Amino acid sequence: MDEGGPMQRTAPWRDASQPKPLSPNAEYVYHPLSEVFHDPSKAVTGNFDRLSLTNKVKEKTRGNASHISTPTTAQSLGKSRRVDKTLYHVDKDSLAVFRLLFYVPNDGELPRNLQWAEVVGALTKLGFSAEKLHGSAWQFAPTKLKLSRGIQFHEPHPGGEVPLWLARRHGRRLTRAYGWDGSMFRRK
Repeated sequence: MDEGGPMQRTAPWRDASQPKPLSPNAEYVYHPLSEVFHDPSKAVTGNFDRLSLTNKVKEKTRGNASHISTPTTAQSLGKSRRVDKTLYHVDKDSLAVFRLLFYVPNDGELPRNLQWAEVVGALTKLGFSAEKLHGSAWQFAPTKLKLSRGIQFHEPHPGGEVPLWLARRHGRRLTRAYGWDGSMFRRK
């Protein structure tokens, strides 16, 4: 400014929401799709006629499927899946809890919700030690049973009521961990 040079001005401000004005000399030129990549016989790139759809049957090229049977014996199945089915003799209340944890067909009792104290009591009477950890976690470690590891469950809150779906989930976890099912528990 001191040297007396000309001032440079910026372009006038324009709102971005307004479209740019077209110049009067601009002309629209139509460019068709590329003829190289366009195949009108294909349904994806060509005209799609819904009425001309037909079910195509794929011809088999590898022959018919055949059932391959291998003779199996009860001994060969027993060796590969040997599960030690130990019977556990429990009292009446614990048996009712285990019948709710594991699905027992043809059981006369109607399914119901459990109390958390019933689950803890049944597992401790069976031979687990129960230890409350942080929060709602409980650690059940086998003390009288010959099992390889313990298992953790979370106490439902608030109220301590175990709904049937959660009880069955606990039962499935006991099945995966120890191979238990409902037929392994008998009344004393």
